[in-house]
Amino acid sequence: MSPRPDWISPSVVMDMMFNDPLGSMEDFSFSMLRTSMRGKPTSAAALAFAKLNPREPVQADEPVAGSWPATTAMSGLALAPGVADEWADPAILFTRYEAGLLAAESASLIVLTLRFSLDHTRHDMFDMGHAFATERLARARRLSTLVVLHVPGESDSRSLPHVHLIALARAHSASGFGPYANDIFCDAGQQVLSDEWRAFAKRWNTMMP
Repeated sequence: MSPRPDWISPSVVMDMMFNDPLGSMEDFSFSMLRTSMRGKPTSAAALAFAKLNPREPVQADEPVAGSWPATTAMSGLALAPGVADEWADPAILFTRYEAGLLAAESASLIVLTLRFSLDHTRHDMFDMGHAFATERLARARRLSTLVVLHVPGESDSRSLPHVHLIALARAHSASGFGPYANDIFCDAGQQVLSDEWRAFAKRWNTMMP
């Protein structure tokens, strides 16, 4: 297992990515992590670790997300079909994925942010985000995805609670990593995934009692 990544603050994480190329949207954000940013290499494992830890973990924080600690409110993985259970450890998923990225390719991760109102419970937000990740990313495109819930109000922030989906940019299968998701790892991917999220949310809400 590779060493645990150094913690990166949320503001630095935002500066690592290409955010909302089509402009900001009210409740949905789309970001791309490339293998380098402004000529400097980036780290998929470090970004995933940072999203799991909006607050820097301390020694007392026990590993709760596989081999890594997590200070986020809730977290889980939506794995592509047929992928072995061992990949359910984010440390294994992201360090092995990063090690296998091709030098000639720039794609690394796709990061979606789904924002909710204060009227949603934690499990409602997390379940909805995890279900969307499972259906549209893990199963439809074979992109294994880390799902994390952030509740900024716990840190006296006015930001709304939100779910981050940190998806691989390469298809994940039992035999390893395959083609890049070029249909969504591009500027147009923001509109494609935003439309899918809104259609999913409409279906989800019709199932509410």
